[in-house]
Amino acid sequence: MEKKNAVWITGASSGIGRALTIKFAKNGIFVLGTARRNDLLDEIKNELGEFSTFFMCHQLDISDFSLVSEFHKKISTEYQIECLINNAGINSFKNAVDNSIQEIEEILQVNLLGSIYAIKTVLPEMIERKSGTIINILSVVTQKIFTASSAYSASKSGLHAYSKVLREEIRDKNIRVINVS
Repeated sequence: MEKKNAVWITGASSGIGRALTIKFAKNGIFVLGTARRNDLLDEIKNELGEFSTFFMCHQLDISDFSLVSEFHKKISTEYQIECLINNAGINSFKNAVDNSIQEIEEILQVNLLGSIYAIKTVLPEMIERKSGTIINILSVVTQKIFTASSAYSASKSGLHAYSKVLREEIRDKNIRVINVS
């Protein structure tokens, strides 16, 4: 059975992820949209109307590697991820002194490790077929200092650095790694 090409968008339920999901689907590109809030994913499916056939939604907590791996195993039998868009992200908008350790860990787990987990699941297949695109939705915090965003800045800057190294490591594999701030 030939697999269908797909774009996987994490954090597809709101903001940039929602806008990208709608744009891709309305242009006939199949989207696998994941997010923690299934109700918001269902709203997108309803909003897409006749284009809903280009969208499949899955509730997924990107911060849990076992769930990400399980999701990828499930969908990879039918879909080939041509493009991964790492968009899932959270922030607390607090000064560093006011962030709890739990908040910091959650931000790093979702924004940095969750993105790396998604990359780790799709990368072997992209390397094998020598094609693919990984897009990381970062933030201007990787370039400029914003107060009340220390943990968020650390998570996005960490993903920025990880991606730059990854890009060099797989340069000869015809896989694009793109960071959008």
